[in-house]
Amino acid sequence: MRRYLKCFVVMLCCCVLLVSGCNNRTGTDSSGGADGKEQKVIRASELVTKADAERILKVPVRLEADEISESGSSCFYGGTNVEKGNPSSLSAELAVTSTEDLAKTSFATALKQGERIGSIEPVAAIGDEARLASGSPATLAIYVRKKRMVLTLTAVGNSTAKPSLSDLRRLAMRVVEQF
Repeated sequence: MRRYLKCFVVMLCCCVLLVSGCNNRTGTDSSGGADGKEQKVIRASELVTKADAERILKVPVRLEADEISESGSSCFYGGTNVEKGNPSSLSAELAVTSTEDLAKTSFATALKQGERIGSIEPVAAIGDEARLASGSPATLAIYVRKKRMVLTLTAVGNSTAKPSLSDLRRLAMRVVEQF
């Protein structure tokens, strides 16, 4: 299960980054931003912290992956006190595209991946558009697009600790406010 989850997270991150057009966020804003200043790449692990993951998953975690590329970043927190075959994790993928149209395409691609989790429903008051995917009671994902930014937060709990939807939603709102 844990290997499947890591593969799913990596595949989802690759899809988001691929569709994002590999925009170089360390150079001048190619979308013609008002200030024309350089944008610093933001690490997902700076916006989604270990404390956030522990609050959402209700178990101790450790940062197992922290990736950064020209078009975005991702992080993966895994539960540290899990029973065999009963893992919990929180992953975050963040991409900023060169245009809003690319962000819309990237968001749509992420939602297609979310359909594998289960039902998808709209989430109000987060970004320009947001959706929640929920499968078993222990698996939740929030997909958010705000202008040129796409955020995916995926929480997988276990049989003893279900992820907190309200905390996941608050985290998504806090991250989106940074853009």
